[in-house]
Amino acid sequence: TVDQTLIGLLEETLQILPEEDSRLRARAMGRLAMELYHFSSPERRIQLSAQAVTMARRLGDISTLAIVLSMRRYAIWGPEHLEERLAVANELVQLGEKVSNKEIALLGHHWRVTDLLEAGDLIGVDTAIAAHTRLAAELHQRFHMWYSAIFRTMRALLSGEFDNGEKLAQEAFTIGQQARLPVAMMMFGLQMFLLRRE
Repeated sequence: TVDQTLIGLLEETLQILPEEDSRLRARAMGRLAMELYHFSSPERRIQLSAQAVTMARRLGDISTLAIVLSMRRYAIWGPEHLEERLAVANELVQLGEKVSNKEIALLGHHWRVTDLLEAGDLIGVDTAIAAHTRLAAELHQRFHMWYSAIFRTMRALLSGEFDNGEKLAQEAFTIGQQARLPVAMMMFGLQMFLLRRE
């Protein structure tokens, strides 16, 4: 669903904030671009997210850059931007490794799984899933541990490993319930439907 209230608040924030470079302005632009994904023309969100990334680069703030890059990745989600999406995901991994920030690298690997799958690079997908799983476990982040289990289930189903896929889907559902993720039931139902259909 589109959060009209949040979009309105972000628009108002950008009108109030000074126009000079700031972490807050870059993040607000990036978030607005992301929130506009299901609401407005692609031109505006693509332009806003590009401005946010450019501003974050000028500021030289790694954490702001990582946040707005991830928002950019979401804002440009579409088949026509696959190459740039992969470049953004790769940059997030490199940034995370450069400053020894596992959360940034984890985010990059998360996006790499999706984009490499779309590109048909299953070896790359498996490498990204392994890195994502390792970092999620090291950081003890239930949300990302759930995603790792979802990714592993997806790969098992794609490979025709249905018994293993069912076991992994159950594991993902358990993690999702423990993390109190509302979407866990929906994802479990979807993966079980796909498994039963096959």
